[in-house]
This record gives sequence, structure tokens and C-alpha cells, in this order.
Amino acid sequence: LSAGDGPKTVHVWYRDAAGNETYVKDDINLDTTAPSGTLVINGGESLTKNPTLQLALSASDAASGVASMNISESAVPGADWLPYAANPEYTLSNQIQNQEKTIYVWLKDLAGNVSGPLTASIVLTDIGGSGGEIIIEGGTPYTNSQTVNLTINNIDPLASAMRVWNEGDGRPSWDSISGSLPGWDLGSGDGVKTVRIEFQNSFGNVIWSGTFGSIILDTTAPSGTLVINGGESLTKNSTLRLTFSASDATSGVASVNISETGEPSTEWLDYDEDSQGYTLLDATPGEKTIHVQLRDKAGNINSLLPASITLVEDKSDTESAAVPEAVQTLPARKIYAYPNPAQPRKGDVTIVFGAAKDGPMNVYLYNVLGEKVWSTTAYAQAGVPNKTVWNGRDAYGGEVGNGVYLLLLTSPQKKVLARGRLTILDD
Repeated sequence: LSAGDGPKTVHVWYRDAAGNETYVKDDINLDTTAPSGTLVINGGESLTKNPTLQLALSASDAASGVASMNISESAVPGADWLPYAANPEYTLSNQIQNQEKTIYVWLKDLAGNVSGPLTASIVLTDIGGSGGEIIIEGGTPYTNSQTVNLTINNIDPLASAMRVWNEGDGRPSWDSISGSLPGWDLGSGDGVKTVRIEFQNSFGNVIWSGTFGSIILDTTAPSGTLVINGGESLTKNSTLRLTFSASDATSGVASVNISETGEPSTEWLDYDEDSQGYTLLDATPGEKTIHVQLRDKAGNINSLLPASITLVEDKSDTESAAVPEAVQTLPARKIYAYPNPAQPRKGDVTIVFGAAKDGPMNVYLYNVLGEKVWSTTAYAQAGVPNKTVWNGRDAYGGEVGNGVYLLLLTSPQKKVLARGRLTILDD
């Protein structure tokens, strides 16, 4: 036959003395290559208490196909060849415990070629174990540092050695038991990082394998853009509509910092994918530049995103120095103060705000530098004007100077609900 595995055909012609011819042929499949495959015991577990093992075979033979298999606990095939099955059970004949058992499997194809032995091992033990617990960086779900601290709790008292490795890396050598591994390197690349641990007893048997801890590594800051009032260049209203287009592929955008000074303020607000209202601290006419920074759940902060708009004077915009008596309801997302401008030395300032539902609300007062001057918590009723009084002094009892201040209304979870402006003009 010609060289090379595969179908072969032999052709024969017969001719008699009178010159008559007859043609015949026959086919055969030539297969000179043994099967190949892999063997896994009990899904890859390292130890078992049950002497009946579940084998998983993955076998292939391109030319004639796998026909039979031979399973043994020694390096020599047994006498019995069994029909090939992908998931056979096998009961150990040597059931001495606390020993590593190696299974050998040979494969035979339809042409009679026999593979070398496929091998896999497992420890038969009567000792149970517990896998402990890995806590990465105190249990936080995200980190922006490739280097973290590992804490290992609930270590099995029978454990005499352990080994720890990053998923995807090979198992290292056994090491001494420790409840803390500071400065652990998760490996490069953003994404889910999994750290695994395995314990060994004094007999040299693995008593637990499979415990792991995971954390999301995110070293990349968010990116995005800022648009004011839909891209308009002029406005008469000192309350602006800020629209963010932000993305963070790994951990997600968590909070936003808004400033008029080019330096981050001290207040980080919950990030809202929709438009967010912002009232200018400096309401004098002119070009206003808003600077926004985005922070993701891992703590990465992007560089400032600037956008500008020109505030023009609206002479028809006058704020009443008193609250109209006809006001019976107030929108849920609204806050203002009266009198405004105010003279706290001559009398207290009343702050009025609305609420969508009954419950506590936080009221803050900030200066143009973004520094908190005063705050209070007041119980609010939905659908009606709620009031709180400010005496014109800061949190330390000092008088507040003249200028423009920002009023901020937030939920108990610090979500910003409304902003307003208050001007102080004491004599």
C-alpha cells in the first residue's frame, strides 16, 4: 500500500488467452497512528474519600476511531479491554487510605494501534478538611493597586503547609502556614483577579483544594465629556444643566466632583447618568468655566473635564425678599432662602425646601471655594414648603462674611436633590 494513513484501494485486471479482460477492486483503511487523549479524575479534584472514581476521557483517532480502553492501577495494561466510554467509573483495588493513587488508561483504535498510557492521580483519604477563607484587601470588591494584602482565616487545624497562587498560574511549592500575606502581586491587567489556596497535612496529603478569593483590579481612570445646557454658549440662568458622557469599562463611574475654580472641591457627589443641575457660586455676568472630575468604584480619578458658558445679566430676574403668601406647595427638587440678599446681623435667614416623601433631609451651605460653612438635618413633609432657620454663623459659631453661597439639599444617602443660591450683604 502507498504511504500515509487513510482509505486505500487496490485495482486488479484479469486477461485470458483469448484477450478477454475482467476488472475488480477492493478498499481498506490504513491506520498506523495510535489514538490520543486526556484523563481527568473526579473533575480534577486532588483528594477523595470514595474509592469509586469518576473518570473523564477525551480521546480521538482520526483514521479508524477509538474502539476500546484498558484501565489499570499499574504501569502495565491489564488483561481486560473494555469498549471505549467517555465517562467510565473505576473502583480502586488498592484502597489503602492516605495514599496517592495513579490511574493508567490505554486506548486502542479499530486498526489495533495502542496509545501510551494516559495518567492522572488523586489522594484517597479518610481525613476531611476545611478550606479556610481568603480575604483580599479587607474584602473590598475593587482595587486600583496591583499589590494587595491577603488575609487567610479559618485555617484547618490539621493543615501543616499551604500554597497560594493566582488563577492561571501554576501551583507553587508548599510553604509554611500564615494568616497574612502582605504585598501580594495580583498580576498585570485590569479585570477579575482570583487567588487560590490549597492545604496539606503532615502526611503530605492535600486535605483541601478549591478555596479562592476574587477582587476586580481597575487601574484605569474613567473617561468622558462635559456639556453645559446642551452646548449653548449663553445663559441668563445661573442654574446650569450639566450633561456627562462618561465610561469606565472595569468598575464603573461612581462619583463626580464639580468646581468653578479649576481645583477639585471637597464634595464628591453621586454620579448620575442623566443631566445634573448645578447652581453657580459666582453669579456675576461673564464667562463661566465648569470643571468636572470623575471617580470610579476603584478610586481612579480622571483629569479635569472643562466646559464653558457665558452668563449674561437678566434684568427681569428679581428674587422677592419675602415668601409669597399664596405658596401652598413646593416642587420636590427645590430649595431657596429668604430674605435674599440676606443680612444675618439684622435677622435670621429662612431656608425653604420641598421633598418627594416624608423623612429627614440634609441642608448644606458652601462658600465659593467649595468649603462647607454650615449644615443641618431637618424632617420634611412631602408636597409642602419645609423650613429651617439659619442664624448667619458657621459651624464654629463665627459670623459668615458677605458673598455668594451655595445651598445644597441632599437625601440621607447624600444624593443631591436641589441647589440654590444665597447672597449675604451685611452692613
